[in-house]
Amino acid sequence: MEFDKSKILTVVTADNLKCKQKGWIHTSICLLRIEMNTFEPYPVFLNNDLELPFISEGKTGMFFYPAPEPTYAERQAQWVRENNVKEGTKVRVTRTFTEYEDGSCCWEHDDLVGKTGIIQNICPHNLGINMNERDFRAVPYFALEVIKEPTYRPYNNDELNDLVGKVLIQNHTGNAMMAIKVVDGEVGKLVSLGGSQKRNAQQLLDGWTHKNGEPCGVREDRR
Repeated sequence: MEFDKSKILTVVTADNLKCKQKGWIHTSICLLRIEMNTFEPYPVFLNNDLELPFISEGKTGMFFYPAPEPTYAERQAQWVRENNVKEGTKVRVTRTFTEYEDGSCCWEHDDLVGKTGIIQNICPHNLGINMNERDFRAVPYFALEVIKEPTYRPYNNDELNDLVGKVLIQNHTGNAMMAIKVVDGEVGKLVSLGGSQKRNAQQLLDGWTHKNGEPCGVREDRR
């Protein structure tokens, strides 16, 4: 990284330090440059000392050099990683945003708050969201929240007994079959379905639903 002396803050310009701004401090400009090329930037605060106005984790300094601010693309990439976002992720718009706000590449919108959609593509300066079949919008990451899908666990033995008499739907065929009884299998309980099919709890969760579309298992994260 190029060292630009004009960016250095001193006792005269210390008030320009932003709250928790990241960078490097030292008592020597020469050593400050070495510090910058050796260590990751760290949060720096103002110190109540006229000669050593900067402090970080007990270390004081006469000079401060700011770390480069992350670009929009870098901040969006971090948000994507932290939220495990990919094509197909469901999201909700949480706030309005202005044209090109904070380095993004988006038209201004104040009519999307509360609307949901699916991420269709991830561009460096926005996220392409399908609101419906005819409504595609470019939205900045900071105006979105990920809609977390519920997770399910397999039924236990008692819960399998409760399925008897209920109609279940096979995912890949759409066929409807009734749970007739629960029988013992080699590695646990099995549900006997129409057509002589027998499935254990994990197989039911992986390949079957109830008539209302709910997975054939127990929902764990109710919101």
